This record gives sequence, C-alpha cells and structure tokens, in this order.
Amino acid sequence: MKISHRNDEQSSFASYNWKLSYEENVQLAPLQFEIPETKVPVGHEWDFLGRRVACPVGIAAGPLLNGNWLLSYARLGYDVLTYKTVRSVARASYKMPNLVPVTGKLSQQGDLHAQQQLTDSWAISFGMPSLPPDQWRRDLERTRKLLSAEKVLVVSVVASPMDDWSIDEIADDYAKCARWAIESGADCVEVNLSCPNVCSADGQLYLHPHASEKVVKRVRTAIGNAPLIAKIGYYWPQDIEVGFELLKAVAGTVDALAMTNCITSRIMDPLDSTGLFDGQTRGIGGRSIFGQSVEQVAMFNKWKLPVDSERRMQLIGVGGIAGTEDAKAYWAAGANFVQIATAAILDPSCGPRIGSELSTASSDNRPVT
Repeated sequence: MKISHRNDEQSSFASYNWKLSYEENVQLAPLQFEIPETKVPVGHEWDFLGRRVACPVGIAAGPLLNGNWLLSYARLGYDVLTYKTVRSVARASYKMPNLVPVTGKLSQQGDLHAQQQLTDSWAISFGMPSLPPDQWRRDLERTRKLLSAEKVLVVSVVASPMDDWSIDEIADDYAKCARWAIESGADCVEVNLSCPNVCSADGQLYLHPHASEKVVKRVRTAIGNAPLIAKIGYYWPQDIEVGFELLKAVAGTVDALAMTNCITSRIMDPLDSTGLFDGQTRGIGGRSIFGQSVEQVAMFNKWKLPVDSERRMQLIGVGGIAGTEDAKAYWAAGANFVQIATAAILDPSCGPRIGSELSTASSDNRPVT
C-alpha cells in the first residue's frame, strides 16, 4: 500500500504526518470512502472483552485523531479502534515538535538521541489535546453511525484537573467524560491513568493505586456494564510493588488493563548535546519499548492469577509491535489482545496483515472457536 501525504490532487491513504502540526493532521484525515475496504480472513475469531473480532490487532489511543481518521482505519481492516483521548474541556496540543524520531537504548538513567530521519521509535509530545466536548460528542455520534456493527469503538478519556482538585473531583471528571462517551455511541471506555508528557495528577495516577481505584469505580458507576479498560504506564524496578497494588486495587472493576503507555526518557540533540523539550522527559513509543512492555505483561499475567480468580480481566499488550512474531510474543507473555500505534502510522496496513497471518496459520494465540 502506498503511504503518502494527501493534497488537493491526491486522495490515496495518508498516515499521520509527523512534520505537520496536530491541528493540521486533524484536518488532513484520509478520505475514508475512497479507501478500498479490507476484511481479515476469518480463520479464527478473537475475544475482545466479550466481542468476537476477526482482527486480533487493534489501534491504541493516539493515531485516530477524530472520526474521519477512525473510519479510514476501519476500512483497512481493523476491528477494534480507539478514539484519541478526550476531555471535559478543550485542550490545545503542545507546540511542535510533537513527534521526534529517536535512537538509542532505553534505560532509566540513559538518554535517547533525536534523529532527522524517520525511525521505528519516537518521542511523543502532544499533552493530550482535546476538542471541546460538544464537538467530540457530535463527532462520536456520527462515527458510530457510519461504523459497521462488527467494529468496536473504544474511547479513551482523561480528567482535566485544576491544581487544587481533590481525587474525588478528578474521579468525577473522568466519570463525566466516560458517561458522555457512552451516550455518544462508544462501545467501550478506556480510562487513561498514565500520560508521560504531562506532570499533572491525570498523567501519574497509575502510580497511586488507591486513587486509581477511586477513579475506575466512579467510572464504572457512570457507564454501567459497558466494558472498561485502564491504560497504565511502565513500572521501573523500584515501583514494581506499586504495580501489584494497582492490580489489586482495580481488579473486579475493570475488564482489562492495557500496557504500556510509553516509557519516559530525556531526548538529546545529537548536534549540540542539549536536551530537547527544555530538558524535560517525554514518552517514547515504538520499537524501543517492545522488550520492557512484553516483560510487564508477563509480570502482570503472573500476578493476576491469584488476584483475578475468575480469570475475567484481560491484558492488552501495547508497545513496539511491528510484525506477527511480535504479536505472538505478547500472547506468549499472557496478553489476550494487542494494539498498535506507532506501527499503524509507519505502515497503516500492519495490523490487518498480522491478523491475516495469524488467522490463516495454526497457532495457539487464544482464538475463539
């Protein structure tokens, strides 16, 4: 499939253009009805929170900026699609650069280096922008009406706390967004408990198990029996016990945990050795986080057996997937489903291609028969 940037003369599929602003990319969504519709061969079906889907690779929160982006990727063959994180208030994106290609080995003490050319990993700096609620709610309603019934519309939500807000006020704001999402047609809600690019409470909740518990319980009350996912970040070795406490705190309330929502690092300019983003850390997505994200899924899978005795909670693996063997590695670690973001930008057909290869091959990747 040809990947290109759309202009007035060209209407072929275009993925997110990292050299343009967030606002420009919102406007430059592909023309979904000019994209030939693709279906993954149904050799197996996979279980996503009680829904049977043909493609076992979904789109994580990130690339699908609005309904037009989501509908376009749906036509490529993705069955589980996540609408980029929304808020109860409008929020502008950080200024460019929003995506910076990086290289280097990711570690807690080390830095990565910015690159001029596209790589398979990048630093992400958006700050969780959001349209005003009345706009994203209308867009969701329109999107669900145009989306075929077998597609699953997930909406990622986050709170927008003021400096003096209590955890109860933060939880109420999450719940408000979640309720609006369901009322607007979402099939499933993802509460984003981790954003490596903001310093406010909404970006660090996964490090506070009791606060996370209050949030997910408040959201559960707001959305009833609709499937609920909690998106969490990476736990460095000194925080591993916090991860276990988080699992215990949300078990029985959420239907799935999705991990990993990027891993933070400082980004250095290779030309003058100064730190980009004023020396602040940014979340890293793509191939650089694959190994650590798989290891975290395996860790949570081991933990959840005694915690989730009914084996109800699913694990969704996210981070660094670029091919079929990568997806298999997540399933071997205990994931029930996988999602991609970076790979879906670099190669929009990546997920359905992986799904086709898995569906037409003999495998033990948790198919629903």
